[in-house]
Amino acid sequence: MPSITPSLWFDNDLEEAAEFYTTVFPNSSIEALHRNTDADPGTPGDVVSGTFVLDGQRLIGINGGPQFPFSEGMRKIQIVVLEVAVRDA
Repeated sequence: MPSITPSLWFDNDLEEAAEFYTTVFPNSSIEALHRNTDADPGTPGDVVSGTFVLDGQRLIGINGGPQFPFSEGMRKIQIVVLEVAVRDA
């Protein structure tokens, strides 16, 4: 059965979030960060998207900007992450 890879939307702090959370959870790493080039819209070098693993769970992140506010779906993901952190502490 194929696995599901959750996707998380960030305003513009995907890289900082991935760096922080990979230090918090064991079995975690940043797999790839995709940056703008001179040919892309936006500032060259800025992170556009990336993949990272938190405690064995692969995630996809995108720096999509603030166009869409935090939703109920995102809150549920955040609560699950917090519960895992508390349980493992």
